[in-house]
Amino acid sequence: MPKTLVLAEKPSVARDIAKVLGVPLTRGPAHENDQYVVTSALGHLLELAPPEAYDPGWKKWRMEVLPMVPAKFQLVPSKDTASHLSGLKKLLHRRDVNLVVNACDAGREGELIFRYIYRHCDCKKPVKRLWLSENTESAVKAAFGKLRDGTKMNNLGMAAELRACADWVVGLNATRAYTIRHGGYGNMLSVGRVQTPTLAMLVGREEEIRAFIPVPYWQVVAQFNTSTETYEGLWTEGDKDRFPTLADAQRVQRALAGCTQGQVVKIDRKDKQEPPPQLYDLTSLQRDANRRYGLTAKQTLDAAQNLYERYKLITYPRTDSRYLTTSLAGTLAGRIEAVTGAQEYARLKPPVTTLTDKRFVDDSKVTDHHAIIPTATCREDIGLPGVERQVYDLVARRFLAAFF
Repeated sequence: MPKTLVLAEKPSVARDIAKVLGVPLTRGPAHENDQYVVTSALGHLLELAPPEAYDPGWKKWRMEVLPMVPAKFQLVPSKDTASHLSGLKKLLHRRDVNLVVNACDAGREGELIFRYIYRHCDCKKPVKRLWLSENTESAVKAAFGKLRDGTKMNNLGMAAELRACADWVVGLNATRAYTIRHGGYGNMLSVGRVQTPTLAMLVGREEEIRAFIPVPYWQVVAQFNTSTETYEGLWTEGDKDRFPTLADAQRVQRALAGCTQGQVVKIDRKDKQEPPPQLYDLTSLQRDANRRYGLTAKQTLDAAQNLYERYKLITYPRTDSRYLTTSLAGTLAGRIEAVTGAQEYARLKPPVTTLTDKRFVDDSKVTDHHAIIPTATCREDIGLPGVERQVYDLVARRFLAAFF
């Protein structure tokens, strides 16, 4: 009987998919029944070959051989992955396997991991793409019901491969050139397509901070008592609220000495509406987690990945969109019930369960993935570790805020 091979990115995801498909779990790398073979990569199993694989003369670090630009890039197995790769090749070439499902992470890197394996193993079988934005049982079942044609992902795959090639060309050539120019191989100076411009931004900001010259100033603060409250008022004159010298401040202080009564001479009133904040993408989530809890970007990403993969409490975190699709907006009532089912969020249950505002729902602003929101999995009885609890709390409250 023909079978479908499902290739996930990680063993844990392969086990989750196998459970949903009713495939018995084994201790080995593959889980199988009469319809499916479910297996996984171990992240990146292949990488672009080093310079000496293209030209032996490129092995030595010499300025005269730069730039190194291969006519055609080659793949080599990553360290310690050859045996696992060999096992995948056997599975891909099994006679009873007539369809391959790419179930690697639904994004650029997941596409790259699969395509490298598929090409290296010289597989020619048709491919379907499993595209998951959340890892719950219902989401997996729904995604298998609408598998995408693998060829529809060609642009994403090419973007991933071009990114890898650009990293190789810029990173290896610039690192060698910079190292040779500034001290030789024994003191390697790493240069990267992303890391170096980012480092330049940090250095520029640090230079601004170090060049800053603090200028002392003085302010005058008075205490006011009304029949209902006590508050402090800051002396101002126009848009000025500070003095360049202590003597100037003391002159105002002396002028006010002995004053026992103030008079309200002007009141400004105006109505203002502030909309709820936008939903989270990864960058805004990392920024708020750092501001609120002091978490690094990596700590936030790792926690969000666990909430997505292990606990199945949030949608796919590696997204750059802060919007939802129209179709997804129809699933929000169940997500609200799941979130507010936890005691700590019960009082935040919104009066409405639909979103139509373009501030949150806009198909044109959703690319690979929508904003990060909770799944319909209730966390009432799930004990989350500290960092995961903090990140989930941010996502849950931001989601609920959208309905107020």
